[in-house]
Amino acid sequence: MKITDLTPDIFDGRVNFNFDMPNGVEVSVWSLRSERQFDADPFPNHKAFNILKYVHRQIGGHFYLIVCGNDLSPRSQFRSKKGIKLSKGIKNSPHIDFEREDKSIEITRLCSIFLIDDLQYDDNDDALTNFVSSCIVFFDGDIESLHESVKEWPSIDESVWYIDYSEVAKAVSLDKRILVLRYFHADNRRTEKILAIYKSGFDIDRIRNSIVSSGIFW
Repeated sequence: MKITDLTPDIFDGRVNFNFDMPNGVEVSVWSLRSERQFDADPFPNHKAFNILKYVHRQIGGHFYLIVCGNDLSPRSQFRSKKGIKLSKGIKNSPHIDFEREDKSIEITRLCSIFLIDDLQYDDNDDALTNFVSSCIVFFDGDIESLHESVKEWPSIDESVWYIDYSEVAKAVSLDKRILVLRYFHADNRRTEKILAIYKSGFDIDRIRNSIVSSGIFW
């Protein structure tokens, strides 16, 4: 595993991994705003959304949101139909709902993939910036193809994270088209960050340069 752009507080309990990355998978992290800068912004999440949209325009492919539910429960028709509570803007986007099951104890975690190329910001769209339950995927392929790669991503462990990042890394190692971003807001003296998981050979400077040139912070 190669990690670049580390900052002193990078392993702050939010962004470290408790597994070995597969060969050929790399991780980069960028610090954005300090907690003071973040708190001074009246619309910090809106600006974060704009950053992600700008990076997407520079990288290309489709813009997907992966959201996992917060509970592990027995499979039920009512729960599956109700799905994950999200804003209308996200819910109305093209999507695929699915569940990952731990068959040994017959419990599942809900998950949804949303195609959000055309999503407009909404104050209720906190799913995009929720690092516990969500991640962003840039993928040069259709939603059905991505679904095949992410079926094992929902965590079926009693964990504070709802996404199993060992499975994410495995999927990235098998398909160079998958670029995963995690967004971390600033809090508790920790800076705002973007973390990328990608296949070796991807020109990661494209993300760094797009953030720098976006003018978001000027």
